[in-house]
Amino acid sequence: MSAFKSNKIAIVARYKENLEWMNLLLCDSIVYNKGPSLRNCKKNVVDLHNLGRESQTYLEFIVSNYDKIEPQNTYVFLQGHPFEPHIVNIKEINDAQSRCAIRSLRGAYTL
Repeated sequence: MSAFKSNKIAIVARYKENLEWMNLLLCDSIVYNKGPSLRNCKKNVVDLHNLGRESQTYLEFIVSNYDKIEPQNTYVFLQGHPFEPHIVNIKEINDAQSRCAIRSLRGAYTL
């Protein structure tokens, strides 16, 4: 994990999704790419084999960076297209604070 400028990092699990929406994020980000090459992407990209679902990608980030994860940082885990049916609001991501807020993909917030 390279050095980041902010204390909020978005971890995005991508297959073939268009990632232009990421330009609206006000935080650092890492794209874990399981699909076609992202050679022209200006984000941090980690290429992975297409195994498992997004939860496997998130686990890959945690395991690979376990000793580097800073408890004071906020880590936001997202799908490559985090809108329908899970409806993630970009403003909500940009406003997220380090407060252990967890949003389930199937339910309401858990604090």
